[in-house]
Amino acid sequence: MSLKRTALLSLAAAFAALPTASMAYLVNTDAGTGYTVGSLTGFQTDGDEMDGMTVVFDFWDNTSSSLLWADTGVGSGGVSGSLNNASWSLNLSGDTFTAPWTLTVSNTILKKLTLIGSTGFTAFDMTDPSTGTPGSSSGATFFTSSTLPITATYKNIIQVGANAPVGDIYERLIIEFGGDGLRSSSIDFYADTDNIDKGTFYEPSVPGPAAVLPFGIGLLAAWKQRRNRK
Repeated sequence: MSLKRTALLSLAAAFAALPTASMAYLVNTDAGTGYTVGSLTGFQTDGDEMDGMTVVFDFWDNTSSSLLWADTGVGSGGVSGSLNNASWSLNLSGDTFTAPWTLTVSNTILKKLTLIGSTGFTAFDMTDPSTGTPGSSSGATFFTSSTLPITATYKNIIQVGANAPVGDIYERLIIEFGGDGLRSSSIDFYADTDNIDKGTFYEPSVPGPAAVLPFGIGLLAAWKQRRNRK
């Protein structure tokens, strides 16, 4: 854990030096359809521990590409696709709490990226409330240094067992690109994940309330909260 703290402090210092123009993203939550899991198997999730997660790329020409996350090396995973001269990919190496997701598109325009954790026994863990759901530890809410107008939505709240959901872990993460979209470029973003005990993920018959609530705007506040992880 001491290594994690050192890495966080170093990254936080680097992002603190960025100009305020980088604080262009918005984070929302949408309780959506509630999910229940039996237990979480761990809060330190590396890139090679999300196999089977569905990654959907939606482009401005109304086409889409749905891919399944797979190992790309020790501690690493990702997806990639191509058609004609266009290509797209998402990769991560290391622990999702400290390591960036790298999104790249070439010769195309991306308008939305959707990560569906349930197909890969993965949950997306937000910073607040701190420690949150038992077994999840403190998460790390989506943030990025990109200056693009981005909206990230955590959707479909998750509860563990019979306990009421706390509001920090969700079944999917939806990242939408405003303006002219993401055009032939690469960006990094951060979003923590946890592993779900296989065989315990199921959807209850009664969906949770569907309400989109603004979580916050900005980069420095997210970093400040991340440093409180134990």
